[in-house]
Amino acid sequence: MKSSVKYITERDGIREYFLPNGLKVLLKQNHSIPLISFSIWYKVGSQNETKGIYGLAHFLEHMMFKGTNKYKRGEISAIIQKYGGIFNAFTSCDGTAYYETISPKYLEKVIEIESDRMKGSLLSQDELNLERTVVLSELEGDLNNPVTLLDQTLRFTAYEKGPYKNPTIGYEKDIRSIDSKIMRDFYNRFYNPNNATIVLVGDFNESNATNLIEKHFGSIKNTNSTNDHIIIEKDSPQKEEKRITVKRSGSFKLLEIAYHTTDAKNKDLYPLNVIEEILIKGKKSPLNKVLVEAGLATEVSGGAEINKEPGLFYFLVSLTPKATHKKVETIITNEINKLIKNPPSEEEILAAKNRIKADYLFNLDGTYNQALNIGYFESVNDWKQSTEWLDEISKVTKEEISTALKNYFQKENRTVGYFIPKMQKGTKYENLPINLSRTQHYKNTSLVESTKQSSLSSEFQRLFKYKELNLKDGSELLIYKNIDLPITYLSGIIKGGSSLLPKEDELNCEIIARTLEKGSKHYTKEQIESILDKTGSHIDFGCDEESFKFNVASTNDNLIQTVDLFTDILMNPIFTEKETNKEKDKLIAEIIESKDSTEEIGRRRFNQIIYTKGHPYYSNDFEEDIKIIKNINNKNLFSYHERLIKNNKAIISITSNLKDKDIKSVLDILEKNIFNGTPKTEGKINIPDTLLRDIPKTESINVEDKMQSDVYLGHAGNLRRTDPDFYKLHIANYIFGGSSLASRLSKRIRDDSGLVYRIYSYINASHGKGEFGIYFGANNKNVDKAIELIKEELNKFVTKGITEDELKKAKASLIDSFISRNLSTNRSISSTIAGIEFYDLGNNYINNYPKIIDSLKLDEINTAIKNHIFPDKLNIVIAGEYKNIKK
Repeated sequence: MKSSVKYITERDGIREYFLPNGLKVLLKQNHSIPLISFSIWYKVGSQNETKGIYGLAHFLEHMMFKGTNKYKRGEISAIIQKYGGIFNAFTSCDGTAYYETISPKYLEKVIEIESDRMKGSLLSQDELNLERTVVLSELEGDLNNPVTLLDQTLRFTAYEKGPYKNPTIGYEKDIRSIDSKIMRDFYNRFYNPNNATIVLVGDFNESNATNLIEKHFGSIKNTNSTNDHIIIEKDSPQKEEKRITVKRSGSFKLLEIAYHTTDAKNKDLYPLNVIEEILIKGKKSPLNKVLVEAGLATEVSGGAEINKEPGLFYFLVSLTPKATHKKVETIITNEINKLIKNPPSEEEILAAKNRIKADYLFNLDGTYNQALNIGYFESVNDWKQSTEWLDEISKVTKEEISTALKNYFQKENRTVGYFIPKMQKGTKYENLPINLSRTQHYKNTSLVESTKQSSLSSEFQRLFKYKELNLKDGSELLIYKNIDLPITYLSGIIKGGSSLLPKEDELNCEIIARTLEKGSKHYTKEQIESILDKTGSHIDFGCDEESFKFNVASTNDNLIQTVDLFTDILMNPIFTEKETNKEKDKLIAEIIESKDSTEEIGRRRFNQIIYTKGHPYYSNDFEEDIKIIKNINNKNLFSYHERLIKNNKAIISITSNLKDKDIKSVLDILEKNIFNGTPKTEGKINIPDTLLRDIPKTESINVEDKMQSDVYLGHAGNLRRTDPDFYKLHIANYIFGGSSLASRLSKRIRDDSGLVYRIYSYINASHGKGEFGIYFGANNKNVDKAIELIKEELNKFVTKGITEDELKKAKASLIDSFISRNLSTNRSISSTIAGIEFYDLGNNYINNYPKIIDSLKLDEINTAIKNHIFPDKLNIVIAGEYKNIKK
């Protein structure tokens, strides 16, 4: 029978098709990794909601996992997990998307699932009532964040009646009033083929894909009209400045300024994005210089939104204690006015364009990111805009930038918001880095391993090969060449980390990581900033208890210069007192931020109960860490830099599509700049064991103005990464709570009881023996019940063990999901192969891993559970307003 799928057009490898029922299909083949990302995008978001049902689109997204005509509640998650897939869903103001990243052999299964829930979701009242509590828990978690409170209040004020006035997650009153009939009417209206787009990217056969899509979606009929959409009300131009103030318990000040701009179709969006890069994003951006460098702010973020309807260009600033809202507001206004009066130079514009290009390429790494890019532009305008973006950015002129500055950045067009913490007597203002997320996601973090182990799929063995070399200093070099973009990633690990330092000096490692970019033997701070601004390259350093790490991302055109810069700042830093003090202040600010986070408060106290003071894994009190930072001096930095980095050999991995001669040029730079004439030794990691507490502790820490408590349960572990029982506990924990939506904990505490939004268990087993732990966040009133049910599940887990059926499914899932968990992007490939060497897993690890998993026996796993998990030794820490709840 002749196919009814109609080919429309092709651009940049993306091919567009249409089905007779109006379903749009976008296909992009990418055979570099044996993965596919299948997603379906519905053009419905919070902008389609009306008064009384705000949050409905997001609530419906949750309910799409709660059963269909074909699949029972939880079955979709279980099936995708069984086949080793990573799945997710998210709702924004303009759309809702569902996706699966999975092996190509399961393409038909995910197509079948998505076609079934397009029209077959049950949306029962009983399930809705259970999930309502989960959604409210997510809302409460969001509202624990002062940044979210300020941003939501500002948007509600900035828009009179526009589609982005209300938050995507909605309001408690509306969420509580939504019933099955309201949701089903909304579902029938917007979940239709003529309101949806399929995006498929990856390793598939095009003819097979279109046939499968036609088979499963072709017969679905529309239950709406193509014009059956809510009319979106739009605001008139704002005529005068608006101002709001939010006050709540806290210890830091925030400022947000937002200007009305335009929509995704308007060509002004391109100069606005260049302005964003120049004003906010670059290393040498004016706001970074006059606010962060001047000590008035710890961070400035923001930029131009890309939405279906006119959005905002916003500035979000975390103030230091010495800064006032008025002063920082005046400085931002003055910097904008300077640009209006004297537009940026051609050199600044070119550097901004280069950064946009580099970041755009980095954001296309992996099948999921490519699908996300295509789908996002389709939801706000047209998918073709994703292929035009860089070309349009390159065409932006100085005159267009000047015009955009004059048209949008006027006082009467803005809304200003202050967050002023209500201080308790005797406390002082603090400052914090900003973390703002405006999209609600179905957080399927389960398939990222809860341990530090990296693993590879047996399916990838025939394709995945990397070259192993040794540098003159003894460092290992691992080179992987099979990349589909003109970019290169370099990842590295140096064994040792902060455990090599005295406990009272451990944060020197973190300060070293932060100050390396502030000047080196051959590059001044200004030169480093200029090179990174002009090339768009990224160089990042980090430190933990067991290692010092680095990551470099560069376009191939700028790789040689970037690697030369990176190696010099890694090996030859100058650590000036001025820059060290700046980074010390910033780190103190981040620690002070944590004082307002119930999750971090709980985590620190939990670790203090588990580990003895002085242990590398022990978490200091906030004030202890601040004291350590204040005592850091440059003399120690130089000494500790040698101990942590300069005298130790490294594990370095490179992923690239460069030719051998170009790779050789990179190797020559590494040899020249890293080798100091003497072979280096490997850093020694020595983590002492920790004993179980004879009598476990339960503690509650009161934190005011928090609707949700964060809870940790667990005990000291007796397992290292190299121990024979590691894989047994790894797969057991995966079943119990490590696989998030499909785990026992998630099914019992989230799905069946509706008590939490997020819950998981983990086993930390690395070079040292870590802890077994369980985490969840819940409304203060639900904490006791959640703990009770967790204890029941844990006792059952230990006494009865896992079942043969659970083991069979978990084995299949872990083996099939290796690629999607660890090798789905070129960046993750680079870090994964470095991690394999870090744990000394051996040259045959790729071949052996599936055999190891397949060899695990049920009775041995259940014995291991009893030997390593102890319900009667469970320590519990609760952080929130739990104490103030009337029991």
